[in-house]
Amino acid sequence: MNGFPDSETPQRFDTDEWQILVVAEKYQTGFDQPKLYAMYVDKTLTGLAAVQTLSRLNRTHPDKTGTFVLDFRNSVESIQESFAPWFVRTHAPPTDPHLLYDTHAELGPFDVLRPEEIETMVGLLLADPERNHQRIHSVMQPAVDRFHALDSDRQDAFRDLLTRFTRIYSFLSQVVRFTDIKLERDYLFCRRLAQLVREESVAGVDLGDSVELTHLRMEKSWQGDASLDVDDGEVITIPPGGGAARKLDQVPLSEIIQRINERFGTHISDTDRLFVDQVADDIVANETIQVQALANSEEAFSVGFDSTWTKALTGRMTANEEFAFQLLDNHELRGALVDQYRASIYSRARVARQRTCPIGELIRPDGESRFLEYKTTLRWDVQTGETAAYLEDAVVKTIAGFANSTYGGTLLVGVTDNGGIYGLEADYATFSKRGERGDRDLWGQHLKNLLDRLGASAAALVDWDFFTLDGKDLCRISIDPSDHPVYETRGDQRIFWWRTPVGTDRIDDDRERDRVIARRWAK
Repeated sequence: MNGFPDSETPQRFDTDEWQILVVAEKYQTGFDQPKLYAMYVDKTLTGLAAVQTLSRLNRTHPDKTGTFVLDFRNSVESIQESFAPWFVRTHAPPTDPHLLYDTHAELGPFDVLRPEEIETMVGLLLADPERNHQRIHSVMQPAVDRFHALDSDRQDAFRDLLTRFTRIYSFLSQVVRFTDIKLERDYLFCRRLAQLVREESVAGVDLGDSVELTHLRMEKSWQGDASLDVDDGEVITIPPGGGAARKLDQVPLSEIIQRINERFGTHISDTDRLFVDQVADDIVANETIQVQALANSEEAFSVGFDSTWTKALTGRMTANEEFAFQLLDNHELRGALVDQYRASIYSRARVARQRTCPIGELIRPDGESRFLEYKTTLRWDVQTGETAAYLEDAVVKTIAGFANSTYGGTLLVGVTDNGGIYGLEADYATFSKRGERGDRDLWGQHLKNLLDRLGASAAALVDWDFFTLDGKDLCRISIDPSDHPVYETRGDQRIFWWRTPVGTDRIDDDRERDRVIARRWAK
């Protein structure tokens, strides 16, 4: 669009040639430009997104004597409300380490954890996690099998305790010195096990864009000071009790609406469906919600979600007031919709945050998920010291799997399976241009060529950016969900890839593939 790579935008904008930068999401956070003086806002900003966006103006410069914001969309009250949580002093109550031991003891009666398996797995993990990846999974498989032998209620209870134990340990280990080595080993095992026993959810459909702007009027509504008074607050570091109840299975939105109409005797129309989807879109666009989704499990995300939904609902009331009041007045009806939409909003918000967040937020030892995957390199085999086509195949496979999934996903290249920073330098060395070593441009061109296997329409769903972390280049590849099945053409093969909670699977059986496609792209 600009005639130069997107990665050069910050440097180009710093010159006298460019005076105005039009942005949507990307430069709302992490953009450091001291010369930035004025901001013209034509989108709704709430929560952390409002704070981070407007704070782009706060960088000092010798020639800058003030700042200016012209806001077409937000009220002073909403901006004050967004800034308020960051202008208070927060006090945390004392932390009780015994909560960790109590939770650990509650895991025992389920007979899923075995000391000898924990010792073996941790030994392999500490020795060489990347090389021992398959052996680690083999050692953990008996524990996974014992978990699946439990009835559904005990599975839920164990999963809840497992998540609680790992979260409490992760928090307390930052503030309390533990001398119990066994506890550390149990934590490492349980953290991996929690990934292997997570619940799988199937998502509904997205109604897509349904609004067209036909008229626009601007008028000055307010000018003044939006400063805040400082107050005190308190934060609960470790919440009491267990997690949320087992979530309902998800089905396409049309079926959800039909069930609700039958159950409550309502007549929710296509217009009402659009309204509910718009409420969900508002929540997903909230950066605070995105941060919460990325940092938490769906169970933890569900805590307080009803109030989040209600707040977004009231914000949309003027668009469909009658239906909004029906939802506000009928708690059971609202609860049914909340249950059906929560998992979808969690997934969409998580993927949305992955696309725009600082790259460091995505990299940690247990960071891989249904929506995020790491690859050490694009084509360089670190074991054999040469290029390998199977590594390129694995990248294309993962991208196709994300494109076929309901929400898309993110692929980080240059990051090892356990969250280590490897970088792209080994890949760069495999390319050359006029005798010079390869760089980001050649790497990106090679990725673009690989995407030809998926077809032009699928390749258009893929976007990538380069980052430097710890002195090494990384690439974040963002994949949007496709509105049709995506196949990889590899030689004379036509392969359908399907994303699962633990990886990407190839589906060759015609009947099984047809069932998956019918469920995924149900109309």
